[in-house]
Amino acid sequence: MQLIDEITGIFDHTPICEAIKEMPGSPHIPLHPDLRNFALHLIQDDSLSPAQLCKRCHEWAKEKWGTDYPAGDDSHRFMLSSHKTTSLYRTIAARIGILQQSAAEANLDQWF
Repeated sequence: MQLIDEITGIFDHTPICEAIKEMPGSPHIPLHPDLRNFALHLIQDDSLSPAQLCKRCHEWAKEKWGTDYPAGDDSHRFMLSSHKTTSLYRTIAARIGILQQSAAEANLDQWF
């Protein structure tokens, strides 16, 4: 059992932070881990286009969370959009040993 004795830190925003009225963009909310694993499994086992991948993930999410499931909660998204598939492909590339900075033609054998 641990006991917290003291909490230290800066509890107020800085003047620069307080001067900013709005965020420049939406905060990044990660894909739900179950949906992410399902999408990675689909990418590895089937040759799907990003649109087909999104459709299959949407169907799976409806089945898992019900027909009126929300787009997400405070910490995760429950929907995969076609323009958000890049991180999935980067994850697979890293798993098979393809460096992100390397040229595509240097890795054709590993991809196929």
